[in-house]
Amino acid sequence: MTKKLMLILLSILLLPLSSLVMAEKTDPRNMVEMPAKMQQHFLSNMRRHLISLDAIIAALADEDFEKAADIADNQLGMGKRHQCDDDGHKNQHKGVDHKSMTKGLGKDPKNKGFGKMMPPEMKAMGMQLHHAASDFAAVARKGDQQESLKALQKVSTTCVACHQTFRVR
Repeated sequence: MTKKLMLILLSILLLPLSSLVMAEKTDPRNMVEMPAKMQQHFLSNMRRHLISLDAIIAALADEDFEKAADIADNQLGMGKRHQCDDDGHKNQHKGVDHKSMTKGLGKDPKNKGFGKMMPPEMKAMGMQLHHAASDFAAVARKGDQQESLKALQKVSTTCVACHQTFRVR
């Protein structure tokens, strides 16, 4: 095999890797560093938010405003403690080994919620999401489809803004 052919093959094999490296360098979002287990739990929490949002949309499609409001209150709203709180995750999810997840994060790891790991702007966006979800629930309980959709759009706008501003590693 000639050197030229080897270089061409090597270039072809490395091209996807170079694209990944370039994407990493050109991603304009702010990087939020978290320990691996905290990151895994955080991203799982974000996926649960998407599942909740999807369930709310399905309930609205069925004109089940009470169900949509309950999902918003119980899964996204301010009615419960959230990971965005400084100590919110200590009671958030049963069955999660919070101690090992937050190992090495300070004197009292069981009191470390996502809020302790987030920059203030990200934390504010997270809390804005929870407030918007509670506001949506109140609107949805009135049974007006159009107003409910407008209120839900404020929830999704907050999600989009945060995901466009931050990334986690």
